[in-house]
Amino acid sequence: MKLAIRYHSGTGNSARAAALIGGQFSALAWSVDVREIRRDLPDACDGVLDADLLLLAFPALGFSPSATMVAWLRGIPRKTGGEAAIICCTGGDYAKGSSIGGWGGDAPYLAARLLRKRGWVVTALGEASYPVNWIQAMNPPEQSYAREIIKRGDAEASAFAAGLAGGSSANPRESLARRVSGAVSVLFRLAGRRFFSTLFVADATCTSCGWCARSCPAGAITMKKGLPRWSLRCDSCNRCVNLCPTGSIQSSSVLIGLHLVAAIILAIAAFAVPVPESFPGYARAIARILLIALSPVLQFSLVAPLLGALAVVNPFRRVFSRSFMKDFRRYRAPGFRP
Repeated sequence: MKLAIRYHSGTGNSARAAALIGGQFSALAWSVDVREIRRDLPDACDGVLDADLLLLAFPALGFSPSATMVAWLRGIPRKTGGEAAIICCTGGDYAKGSSIGGWGGDAPYLAARLLRKRGWVVTALGEASYPVNWIQAMNPPEQSYAREIIKRGDAEASAFAAGLAGGSSANPRESLARRVSGAVSVLFRLAGRRFFSTLFVADATCTSCGWCARSCPAGAITMKKGLPRWSLRCDSCNRCVNLCPTGSIQSSSVLIGLHLVAAIILAIAAFAVPVPESFPGYARAIARILLIALSPVLQFSLVAPLLGALAVVNPFRRVFSRSFMKDFRRYRAPGFRP
């Protein structure tokens, strides 16, 4: 029997869950093929068609699989009746003396829908809570708490593996809350992750080692004049900021402020630009909608590149490196070496 595991991971939680599940199946004499899904590794599709079971492991990013994961799922080989299972790693926390489970929203269900479109039969869905690591939004748990959350995640992943190995299926019904979160997930994939990518800067401690560019699973980072630059392909997986060897990558507080100002100005302009009175009512409405839709396009195509270029030029670099997260903890799943 063969188990094909394909995982996408930012800071190692999904890689950890994948390895743990793979180990349990190996102990049952299954052949286990584990590969990471990355933009620069197209061979992740190899070996899935001849597997008796396909397991996908990935984090929930904005209640969604990463854009890289979604793109891979849309191109996965068709296998009518092929069995697949999904485990989604969610961001857990710690409070009042115990770990708090995360919530993946629409993430595992979107992956299941995409698999079914390619003929696969999804027999099991599960979630495992590991330490939250979206450092652009919150401070990861301190080390002692993180260990407790990891224990919880490992236990949930192990229980999921035991159920799979025992032949039991767990395909919980999609709740209304998860369906609503699906709208948020679409917005995150289209715009949210791209916006967060425009906020990254490398401060004065950067050694130009290029590790962030080499390890980025989305292939979103390039080195220019010794400094990393992020493209709109970014998944917002936060691998670079959490695992940077010198802790040099920051989310710029100054860029956040400037982007918000620019967004307000563009929004006001979208409503203020006059639409010819000679247009019929429906045409005026359509023209106004198009002007409003043009605002984020201008934000990403003009404002973001301009601010990004300024952020790497002295003396602006020092100013743009000011960040609310300089003192935040960084998180890496134990043993993760991308």
